[in-house]
Amino acid sequence: MGIPIIHSAQDFHAFTKGVHGRKDFVQPYAFGIGAVKFNKKGELIETQFPKVNVGENQDFAAAFADVVHHRFGNVVCKIGLEEFIDLEYLFLLFSKETDMYPNVQAFHTVCRLSNSPQYMTPVIVFVGSLDDHTCHDNPIYLAFLERVKECSTAA
Repeated sequence: MGIPIIHSAQDFHAFTKGVHGRKDFVQPYAFGIGAVKFNKKGELIETQFPKVNVGENQDFAAAFADVVHHRFGNVVCKIGLEEFIDLEYLFLLFSKETDMYPNVQAFHTVCRLSNSPQYMTPVIVFVGSLDDHTCHDNPIYLAFLERVKECSTAA
């Protein structure tokens, strides 16, 4: 597939429009990039989601989804080096702006948290539907869902 080189906001929009146009892509109810940490027993001890998107920023939802090969539904995706590089290419143009988009800022925050001394694991969480309980056994998903609820009641 490959990540295109983004030279302008129009390039980014054209790329995400292509993702939205796929038959198998369904816009998520909510999504966000974050960083998580587990203790030695494997228990989730910390989560940070710098930007929680509820019914907004669908171009960024499409970009994140394309990079992690997500199409629909509820899922927690761990981000590896390859995905980080792809996101960096997609957001490079926006990273140079003094007033960055909140999702680009969140990406940079997660990059920082995944490196020393924090060593948190980067993730992207998608909530396709609140009625879908397929990820309710995942503590990362449940922590993100709490943030979604906070954002929904604050609006």
